[in-house]
Amino acid sequence: MSVAERLWARSAFWSRSICTCRAAPPWVVDGLARAEFRFLKTYDGDLTDSFVGPVLTRRGDGAWLMRWRADHLYRPEPVRDNGTRAADAAAWLHEYVDAAEPVVHALGDGQLALIPNGRFLHGRTALSSGSRRRIFRAWVF
Repeated sequence: MSVAERLWARSAFWSRSICTCRAAPPWVVDGLARAEFRFLKTYDGDLTDSFVGPVLTRRGDGAWLMRWRADHLYRPEPVRDNGTRAADAAAWLHEYVDAAEPVVHALGDGQLALIPNGRFLHGRTALSSGSRRRIFRAWVF
């Protein structure tokens, strides 16, 4: 486990993907791991830049990685169900996330949060007008 992963493992601020997988019935894990969903990189209507793949994938060490987004801009839906109950699995995950009690951490001036997207389900509040807060998104491969 890397230093960053050890630090995040002790963090109580975000829900680890593995907790979601343990709570899910087997048919949900199956649907999220085998079906293909569309994940947009931009919200301009151009689907050519989107990613299509499973919500859940396993790393080489067996840990689950999760790709998910569900907000007022976009909710992933299955492109191909691959013989699973993919739409029902996505609905289960939407409901699970909506019902989860969020853990809130307010960053102070000069603080930065780096969140491994595949390991933690996370979110943020909207920027208020006049806010000096800046949010940058980077795709690192």
